Amino acid sequence: MTHIVESLEKVPPEFRDKAEKTGGSRGGIQTVKPLIPDAQPGKPAGGAGGKPGAKAAAPGAKPGQPFSFSLARLRCDDQGNENAGSWMESRYEFRGDPYYVIVAATWCPHCIELFDTVQSSPKLRQKISGLLFYEDEAKSLDERKNRNRTGFEEQRLSYPAKLAKYSLPLFLIRRDPFPKVVTGFPTLLECRPEGCQRIDRDRFVAENQ
Repeated sequence: MTHIVESLEKVPPEFRDKAEKTGGSRGGIQTVKPLIPDAQPGKPAGGAGGKPGAKAAAPGAKPGQPFSFSLARLRCDDQGNENAGSWMESRYEFRGDPYYVIVAATWCPHCIELFDTVQSSPKLRQKISGLLFYEDEAKSLDERKNRNRTGFEEQRLSYPAKLAKYSLPLFLIRRDPFPKVVTGFPTLLECRPEGCQRIDRDRFVAENQ
């Protein structure tokens, strides 16, 4: 789906680096074609139009479109610095059907235990596509407020030391792409194009170690 706006200011900040100028102009203003995914960040699509017997779309997906949610890649370095990249849609990052992710919190000791278990098992590392943390964990960042060209604040997280040792991909996610699914930490999710569901993490670990 292509969206046309009259100025770059009307493109959501997280998508401005992906916007493309079209060839024409109207009223002296060049039009801009932002490459915005169908599922807008933080705006879950509605159901299937209220038709009798119609199946509601998964949160974050439009009818006929695969389920997707917004995430930003976290990158660690050896000096204990961690920076978040630009927001993207999960359907461009995760390709498996199904794929598995862990929704966790950095202050949760059970999460760290699970991370250690996954890290120590090559089979589990291959199965898990990423570790997801809610973006409000980044509220404890420093206050430099420097923005990169994508519009995402380049700030240093206060908790990278305990995460830097893991080879698993780390991501921030917006609240809440999984309503009524994630009720505690850690939660292991099995995700398919129609949505994500919680699965038993102990059984999953036992079957894949």
